[in-house]
Amino acid sequence: NPPSLASKATTVSKIIHIRPGNRVSKVQSWLLQTSTIMSISPPVTRHDTLVITFKQKMRRNRRKLIMSNLALMILIVYCNISISINSQLHSIQDSLNPIQDSLNPIKVTEYSHSNFSSAINSYVTNNTSASASAIIPPKVLFDPAISIGDNTADGANEVHGINSTIATERLPYLTMYGDHRAEISFAVLPKWLQTYFDWHSEQTRNSSNITKYVVLTCHGTKPCGGISDRLRPLPFCLLHASLVPRVLCIHWTKPFGLENYLTPPMYAAGRTVDWRCPADIPLDITRKFGNCQSVNCIEEDIKRMRSINDKYVSLYVGCRSEARINYHNNLFQLHTYTHEAPIIIKWQFIDLTGDIFRVMFEPVLALTQSINDTMTSLGLKENEYASAHVRSRYPIKTALRKIDKQGGLDFGYWKEYLLPIINNAVSCANHIAMNSTIYFSSDNNEVVNDTITRDIPVGGGMQVRPVAMHRDKEPLHSDGINPESQISDFFPMIEDLLIMGGGSCVAHGVGSFGAFGAGLSGNRCRSIHRGPNVLACPNTRTEHGCESVTKFNKGKILFDSGLARHGLITSPRCYRTKVITDVESNHNKTGNV
Repeated sequence: NPPSLASKATTVSKIIHIRPGNRVSKVQSWLLQTSTIMSISPPVTRHDTLVITFKQKMRRNRRKLIMSNLALMILIVYCNISISINSQLHSIQDSLNPIQDSLNPIKVTEYSHSNFSSAINSYVTNNTSASASAIIPPKVLFDPAISIGDNTADGANEVHGINSTIATERLPYLTMYGDHRAEISFAVLPKWLQTYFDWHSEQTRNSSNITKYVVLTCHGTKPCGGISDRLRPLPFCLLHASLVPRVLCIHWTKPFGLENYLTPPMYAAGRTVDWRCPADIPLDITRKFGNCQSVNCIEEDIKRMRSINDKYVSLYVGCRSEARINYHNNLFQLHTYTHEAPIIIKWQFIDLTGDIFRVMFEPVLALTQSINDTMTSLGLKENEYASAHVRSRYPIKTALRKIDKQGGLDFGYWKEYLLPIINNAVSCANHIAMNSTIYFSSDNNEVVNDTITRDIPVGGGMQVRPVAMHRDKEPLHSDGINPESQISDFFPMIEDLLIMGGGSCVAHGVGSFGAFGAGLSGNRCRSIHRGPNVLACPNTRTEHGCESVTKFNKGKILFDSGLARHGLITSPRCYRTKVITDVESNHNKTGNV
């Protein structure tokens, strides 16, 4: 945000993209115009983005200079910017001297993480005008990570060929997401999507004033749905963007930017689908597209989008309509599969969700650390556990509508209603993954804490006790109104989602959140334990059949490119007798595809 807006907001956030073309002096200049640093988040595995939040006002210019220079030092060290103190930072050399002296005779460009951390601790402690709480604790940026491995404390690693940078820096590591998984997932996508991702990568690496974007937005008081509602139409949005073509980017400010939780991994030879929007993107985009309910409407949108020169246009499918999102995603299916494509109904995510997600997203470093810690403490290993999710606040009953997004569920009051739902969810998870550890998640912490402290009957005289983390607070809904919330308050929600996506099977009920977890695991083993009422397992709620990909739409823009029918893939669900072995198992296993 421009410094001029600082007086109009309680906090001011600035996303600084460090790219080869950036001049460090511009970063320095911006920092020196801002107020005291309040936080820097999230620590990232790719050295290209930090979100720096500044307090609105400050009383002492000296404090302002100290904190600005600390931010610049973090940019220098953590982002590996190669600069010369004497040539580009001479104007602030005097205020850097205390840090320089504490590290003498080490030069700024040679600071290591460990000695820089010590210097920051010492400098902040010894300068009373600088509040230690004003910056992110140095250990969050520079602490040695836990042992690299398959989410185990002993560091054992079943995955070969770990990125050398990860191994050298000992960053927290997940087998389920990251560069090593992006490469595998990219290989199984249809050719047209691979081509678009490569083009997207080239455009963002060499962006210019003529680069055009189609933006997925969520701002202000406009209902956007939760993270699962917002990302469920992503496959269609990629198809739409590829046919224009424009660079797809995601710009959320409600509750916070998605880049605070997820970051683009590299999928091949340094290529990355950088879905983060440029810094000059406006909040209010003039040209808006979407809300279509027919192929003809979508085609008209594509034609109009091709004809305009606006740098930014927005695309909205409709987060509140299950049928509309499914209609659009079915077009993606028809454009992706040969012969037949799986039919999508209700809150279902497409089968390629896990692969698309792994090419575009991985958790930021702080979230990776948290997930690794959780899975290690619970003894969870990728593909060796099942998940059960219960959306306890879903507004099936009128009285739940007030607490759906704002929270505040009284578990004691709703316990009699929820216990049969909870028990059935666990039983369904056990049914599809017999004798597996069951990871339990819910949108209410008391529901989770009660579930993991008792044995639950699952039939045949057997009982199981699920596992989860004890939490003191109810998870926040990303479409709720929580003005006092912090970025980290939404970590538990993302953590639950990504852990579900790393398991072998998922049992979910109403709402799209649990379905998102199943989609991340490829939909290859899932059950639906609840509609409006409890659904005992086994049931047929996940069996939707397939449809022909050639029965309509021939001659339309959606299929007029030479690439459209080339490089399509076969659906494992529609052609189980013709499945290539690795295609069905690639979502949660490493190896060659």
